[in-house]
Amino acid sequence: MTATTRPEINELLEIVVSLPVSHVEEVLDFARFLEWRSQRNHTAPEVEMEDASDAENDAWDALFATEQSQRLLSRLAAQAIENDDAGETVELILDADGNLLD
Repeated sequence: MTATTRPEINELLEIVVSLPVSHVEEVLDFARFLEWRSQRNHTAPEVEMEDASDAENDAWDALFATEQSQRLLSRLAAQAIENDDAGETVELILDADGNLLD
């Protein structure tokens, strides 16, 4: 575990306990991903990095192939459509380099 400060842990816990269960599951999935990623050796030579990238892509493919992730993605897509239909979204305007404009 890294040197996370106590205020950060407390803030995270305060946020998580206030979330709906479905969002807590998303936070947990993301935390597991971060844990998995932090356990990998990030100082590999270029060839090993390509292999690691392929392995990471394979891991994401396997994750997205699960029924649970498909249900989650479907819920997220439905929520995004609902938010857009309700006028709760804004158009992102990017410059030629792909940078977000205010």
